[in-house]
Amino acid sequence: MGELSKPEDHIVAVRALCDKRAEVALQLSELERRQDQLRAELVHIDAVLRLFRPGLDPADIPARKRRHTRSDYFAHGEISRRAYDAMRGGAIVAAADIATVAMSDKGLDGANDAKTRADFVRRITMQLNAMAREGAIGKVGSGRGVRWKLAVRKTDGSALSD
Repeated sequence: MGELSKPEDHIVAVRALCDKRAEVALQLSELERRQDQLRAELVHIDAVLRLFRPGLDPADIPARKRRHTRSDYFAHGEISRRAYDAMRGGAIVAAADIATVAMSDKGLDGANDAKTRADFVRRITMQLNAMAREGAIGKVGSGRGVRWKLAVRKTDGSALSD
């Protein structure tokens, strides 16, 4: 069995780790200070809101949600159009199927670029879920094997439940 190395053999590594820890601790303390500043701003804003609307409870105002970052690969509304095109005629499709066609149309190799393929599938899945919440499409199955189909509509335009 080999001998354990001595602590003095790792001076450079220990120094680098100490420097990194100090850097992370600094970033954390700066974030905590910023958090304290933001909380103080909320207290002041809430006080002014109560002056203008005494019955309003500022805690009932929901926080804004961060918008998803845009992709350079898709134009505005392109994922929805691709999804509708794929489901036209009653087809039942998976997000991965739509991603494969999209990557092929854009000249990308989905088989050798797993990161971009995963990003395509994630973005398409998010859009399909949003379309399902609106009642435009329906889910078939659940989990990893979920597939999608156009929602059947009544004559008044509302979606039928399955």
